[in-house]
Amino acid sequence: MVSLFSQPDPELLELSCQTVYSCRYEGDAALSVVDVKSIKSVISMVPYFRITPDGEIEQPESEHFLVEKPGLDIAELVGEQDQEDDDDADLYGDE
Repeated sequence: MVSLFSQPDPELLELSCQTVYSCRYEGDAALSVVDVKSIKSVISMVPYFRITPDGEIEQPESEHFLVEKPGLDIAELVGEQDQEDDDDADLYGDE
């Protein structure tokens, strides 16, 4: 199941040189079931917020922006890790 969002704000998309996709959440009416084999990419729609000149945080209720492959860049940097490191076992008395 996926949640469909509106088309991106065209003005912001143009001003950001096609890098900021700000979309509106469409609610439960925009939920859709898709075939898992049709998924080509993983994205996240993160709630959008603005900081006003006086330092207040303003969060429009339904505005979100697109983030591709959230966390994947960190996972690639970390690489594969062992479940238990030998050094940790020594620290905690596990053998």
